[in-house]
Amino acid sequence: MDTLQQGAAPMALTDMPMTADGTIDFRRLAVGLVEGCVNSAMEMAVEEIASEEGVRRNGYRERRVMTVIGEITLRIPRLREGSYFPEEVLRLRSRAVCSRRRLT
Repeated sequence: MDTLQQGAAPMALTDMPMTADGTIDFRRLAVGLVEGCVNSAMEMAVEEIASEEGVRRNGYRERRVMTVIGEITLRIPRLREGSYFPEEVLRLRSRAVCSRRRLT
């Protein structure tokens, strides 16, 4: 299939992020895919914790993280009792290390 007929494009193709010249913006596409995958993984982990411990959910807190593909927004699920912190996703860094990286 060399061309797509008008109106026959799958939903995924019609929702692609586009640049001003009409080409696919692969950076924004990659950011969206990474955000979706990481947020889904955190959601599944919290659902498992909540079902095992009988804890209810309490919304989300958003954190922005700079990655090599750009800034992504994580929606970290909250629990009413206890806590969930995605250590495998977010590494804690000292302020000195972060400020040194900004200066260089």
